[in-house]
Order: sequence, then structure tokens, then C-alpha cells
Amino acid sequence: MISYGYFKGERTSILGVLLALGGMVAFLMPSASAPPLSAAALMAIAGFAWGGFSLLGRASDSPIANTAASFLSAVPFALILLFVQREQLRFDTLGITCAVLSGTLASAIGYAIWYWARVRMTAISAGAVQLSVPVLSAVLGVLLLSEGISWLSGGYRR
Repeated sequence: MISYGYFKGERTSILGVLLALGGMVAFLMPSASAPPLSAAALMAIAGFAWGGFSLLGRASDSPIANTAASFLSAVPFALILLFVQREQLRFDTLGITCAVLSGTLASAIGYAIWYWARVRMTAISAGAVQLSVPVLSAVLGVLLLSEGISWLSGGYRR
């Protein structure tokens, strides 16, 4: 999204972009708690996909309806994955309830807020915000959940 914004001639605070990129670099630096390279690569692919999805959503006449359609089109793939993993599945009422509420209600509200905010931002700013999410999540984890974080380990500790 940042590259797209620069390509389209958008301007923003280079400090904000560097801060967002620096936070991601700090989280992905080699350490005892850093994700394996393959997991980091998958996260990067997901990030690129999410950026593209956000850019397409901004260009859409109805991004929330398109997001709902995308979620519905993913259901067959999810069912196939459930079938493939059926031997390892364990069901309980609380788990199913949390999954449904998290996957529908929380995601729907999150997407609605994101697209409301997204149309008011440049692509560069939106990209920087997205890169900041893991860092902000870590800070909120420390402040709200009393999580521990160590610069030496490069990640979380409890």
C-alpha cells in the first residue's frame, strides 16, 4: 500500500512510515521468540494480500458488501479444511461460541470501522497504520493484559 501510494504521487510523513516499518523489523528480527522464516514469509504474503484487499475496497462502491461476499465465498474452502482436519477437531460449546462471535461480529465491526477510516486516508497512511497494528497490539497487551515484553529477547515473555 505504501509503494502504491508513492507510485500514485501521495506524500506523507516519512517518519511515520519509518516508525511503522521499524516496528515490524523489530518484531521479525532473529531471536528466541521470532517466528521462523517460513512463518514470517506467510505473514508477509498475508500482509500483501490484506493491502491489496484494502486498496480494492477503497475503490469499491460498497466495500462492506464486497467484504461480506468475500467471507461467504471462503466458506467452501473452510469446510474443505475442516473435512481434511476432521480427525483432529474437538468441539465444545464455549469454543464454538467464541469462534462464531469473533469470526462474525468482531470481524464485521472491525471491517466496517476499517473501511470507514480507510476512505479518509491516503494509501501510504493506511499502509503505515496496518504495519503499526502488531506494535500497537503488543503495547496494548502490556498495558491492558500485563504482558511482559523484553528488548533482549525480541519478543514477549510472561
